[in-house]
Amino acid sequence: TTASSLDALLGDLSFSDVFASMGSEELLTALLKENLIQGASDMASLEALLSSKGIDLNGLSAADILDKLESEGIIASAIGAKQTLENAFNQDKQEFLSTVNADTILNLLSGKGLLSNSLSETIAALTPAALMESLPASTILSLLISQGLTTASSLDALLGDLSFSDV
Repeated sequence: TTASSLDALLGDLSFSDVFASMGSEELLTALLKENLIQGASDMASLEALLSSKGIDLNGLSAADILDKLESEGIIASAIGAKQTLENAFNQDKQEFLSTVNADTILNLLSGKGLLSNSLSETIAALTPAALMESLPASTILSLLISQGLTTASSLDALLGDLSFSDV
């Protein structure tokens, strides 16, 4: 990126830009996370609710989705929901962006000129090997355990099976 730190990069992102770039699933996830949905507490129940009401959000902008959800009684207020999301974004940008998929983030950064290379060059540089090299050992080990790819069931158990001479 063109930023020298995560804080600098996050500082270059505005809620308006992030909100405008969010797809329906990302927006619904953020609304659920902020407990703004009435009648559903998780994505499966929300999708069932939308389906039961015949609501199709495909192709709608984030603002139009909020308006549609308000008109159907799924959120109390489109304006209030957007403000709550903006407050969450401003409180912890990194946490808020955890609801946004990688493609959306990369396209947003590219559109704002915050990538030091082209979007395609950046995507090509994000190979699994390059990503693995950038992760701390504890994250890699936790990932292996969570995916059932080790014989150990916890990080402590796995680390207990290793000695300094093994490393």
